[in-house]
Amino acid sequence: SNAFLYLPLSDDSFFWRTLYVAGKTGAGILQAEFPAYAKPCIEAAEVLESSVVLVEHNVEYERLKTQLPELTAEQYQRFRDIEIDLCNRSDAVICVSDNDRQRLAEDGVHTGLLHTIPHGIDLECYAAAETFSAREVFDIPDDAPVLVYHGTFSYPPNRDALQMFADEILPGLERLGIHAHLLAVGHKPPAERLHSRIHHTGSVENVAPFLKAADIALIPLREGGGTRMKIIDCFAAALPVISTSKGIEGIPVVNGREAVIVDDWDGMCRATQRLLESPQEAAALARAGHEFASGLDWKAIGARYLKLYSTIQR
Repeated sequence: SNAFLYLPLSDDSFFWRTLYVAGKTGAGILQAEFPAYAKPCIEAAEVLESSVVLVEHNVEYERLKTQLPELTAEQYQRFRDIEIDLCNRSDAVICVSDNDRQRLAEDGVHTGLLHTIPHGIDLECYAAAETFSAREVFDIPDDAPVLVYHGTFSYPPNRDALQMFADEILPGLERLGIHAHLLAVGHKPPAERLHSRIHHTGSVENVAPFLKAADIALIPLREGGGTRMKIIDCFAAALPVISTSKGIEGIPVVNGREAVIVDDWDGMCRATQRLLESPQEAAALARAGHEFASGLDWKAIGARYLKLYSTIQR
């Protein structure tokens, strides 16, 4: 929850835990994966003479503004000031997209601290993943297209996307004569079934087999921040992807080459129809997306982290 993510701002035990573990292991770099967790790292680093890296998976104050309509202007400004201050007190700030990097720079983070290193993907895991027949497991007719969307459904943007499937996309496809089914893969699905052709898998150990079992990935996201890792997952699974611009935000793709980007539901339905009727176009998208993902293997991303560490370690 958001409360947990900000807990180190008010709970000093995080400082003592960080100090103990870092001292015990001789850590030269303390890495925080959320802005508030940079606070105990910065305090411990002063004692240990270590360096601090803050990873910005989102520009969090902007995410809060988008997802919490009850947030007041004063509260927003407070969260913004705290995050900018913690960034500037760190030795390096890693952004997962150039969009986030630009926003932080515009809002007052020193540009020399900012580095863009995207999230990675375990390509070997996807290559080794076994496939299965989603049609057999979920009793889907052989002639029905299988769509897929994955994420944690307690996260409001993912719940909203699921609602769009139920209210707009599946009915829109049906008007085109396409009775598609959706695999909704992820933790904490809604208690009620939103549509008879939405199949919830719940939490799964590995999303790769479920992605590879689908025909097309649709990403009808309307809000959220950071890098859309679900897109990279779908690229790694060699799936053709159709997404809103918000759903693929932060990923430098070309519309029509690695993915189809469309921002209205009728257009998304027509794009789905086109790919289903043109296997060659769908396959070309899948190949281009997979090639894009090949540059994001965790081994390559890890090398970029190590290069940065070597420049800041005291």
